[in-house]
Amino acid sequence: APTRPAHLLSSSAHSLLYISLSLTHTRFKLVVASLNTFWSNLILVFCSTVIVSSYSNSCELVTVIGVIC
Repeated sequence: APTRPAHLLSSSAHSLLYISLSLTHTRFKLVVASLNTFWSNLILVFCSTVIVSSYSNSCELVTVIGVIC
């Protein structure tokens, strides 16, 4: 009898571990996706500021950076 609850406990612990691992994996994928979005936005902002700076003076560039940030 004493071995049965221990076995049940270990199996539930395994399921909890599996659930937490899968949640961590999902969260990691979300973080990676948001980082990808962040970097693409950063590149977009950088390109737009370069384009703006080539067409205008540095004062306007500072204004654009201030608005974006």
